[in-house]
Amino acid sequence: MKPKLVLILIFILFFTFRLPGLGSDISNTDAYKWHYRSQNFLTAIKTGDLRSTYQHYQPGVTLMWINAVVKQAAFTAQYRLLGVAEPKTLQNADWYPVIHGISKAVLVLILGVMLWLQIYLIKNIFDDKIALFYGFFVSVEPYLIGMDRWFHLTSLETYFGFTSFLFLLWWYQEPRDHKLVRSGVFFGLSVLSKVTTLLTVPLCLLMIYVKGHKSFLKNVAIFSTFALLTCVTLFPALIADPSGVLVEMFTLVKNTSLSTNRNFEHGNLIGPLFYVINIILKMSPVTLLLFVISLINYKKINEHKPVLTWLLLYFSLYFVSLTTAGKKIDRYVIVMFPSMILLGSYFLSRQKSTIIKTVLGLSLALAIFVSYLYYPVYSSYNSPLFGGTKMALKLGIYDNSGEYFAQAASYLNGKGRDKKVYVPNGGGSFDYYYKGVRIYDAADKPDYVVVSLDFGRLINDRGCHNEEARFGSRETAIVYIFKCEP
Repeated sequence: MKPKLVLILIFILFFTFRLPGLGSDISNTDAYKWHYRSQNFLTAIKTGDLRSTYQHYQPGVTLMWINAVVKQAAFTAQYRLLGVAEPKTLQNADWYPVIHGISKAVLVLILGVMLWLQIYLIKNIFDDKIALFYGFFVSVEPYLIGMDRWFHLTSLETYFGFTSFLFLLWWYQEPRDHKLVRSGVFFGLSVLSKVTTLLTVPLCLLMIYVKGHKSFLKNVAIFSTFALLTCVTLFPALIADPSGVLVEMFTLVKNTSLSTNRNFEHGNLIGPLFYVINIILKMSPVTLLLFVISLINYKKINEHKPVLTWLLLYFSLYFVSLTTAGKKIDRYVIVMFPSMILLGSYFLSRQKSTIIKTVLGLSLALAIFVSYLYYPVYSSYNSPLFGGTKMALKLGIYDNSGEYFAQAASYLNGKGRDKKVYVPNGGGSFDYYYKGVRIYDAADKPDYVVVSLDFGRLINDRGCHNEEARFGSRETAIVYIFKCEP
């Protein structure tokens, strides 16, 4: 099959798994906050209040720029094309899924462009076969699909950061200044998404030094200049108050990274193994097996050894840094996925055609099966081969980040707008879908209580014990609705 046709099929898979059902599938716990921050960001740009474009320490600038453009386009379309006096907003539960879905669809399209660029770069670094294998595995990786469907920063950081690293790898093979320029630009975009990208700075500097220490300062200057220019150009707050923004941002980053939040009650046991366990549970068994076998056979590789070594160091740096950090969150694991997938793709490309066809077929079949189990909430995926969500619950590491609250709200919308609902935890993922009365105190006598099975425990101490409905994947229910007695 011709490479161009294969590439088209890869993107059909990529968008088929990521676009359907957006908006009504999930509003992750921080989604509404980023919508709000994007609106504030847009207002600050319009009014010239550049300092106020700083909304969060992460700092999420790329997400806010993307969504600010989407919001402005939506407002303009409603004013000019529809002639409305008041544009529809996120506060309207009838419109939230529509607006939220459009915002997420734009993010998916941008991630698709990033994947196309990564395939192009891998083709130049290695060859067509490895590039296409990489694109295929990224397209069907279950948990990555789930994260790509979120309104969040994690996927933007991952795709921008790995694109930057691939440009640097290409430069390492064939030094040209324009590759360093592009690597710096995408590095800046990744930092503007989440500052954890700065963890890779030592590795980038080491790579530049190893390639040519005589021109080290010149090459570092090119890379860092365009990274900084990208940050300053797209982050107006840095122009308005550079020292104030940087001090505030990195103080918050330091405090957050040292926090033991989400280290769980099994911290002494699970803590050091948290990301090992999450890689096993969150990664496709096929991709994981390829990665493990590629590590076992690493010493036998002769061709492309230096490039593969840098890839392995990229994975190792993130793995060690995140493992030793106090704050541990399951979704952070996906920043390691691209390097793992590429290493596995390299190993697979060296196998016989029968093995290749079998592996690709198994991976596609698993993706379809996972879609059957988890659609449309792919982010709740845990590998069925290793016990699935039940195992995550048993280990006490399942943290509901908004999964299935949208479905619970949709169900309760059918009960009438007069019903009072109490949501002890996860209300931010429920509120914007629910059309009835949301109360914030159990003493106000709710008609229903919505609770989530987090960390292996279902907490319902509100005196409402008549189970009305439950929601989750076809494997495990996660969110429960209890009806209260009059």
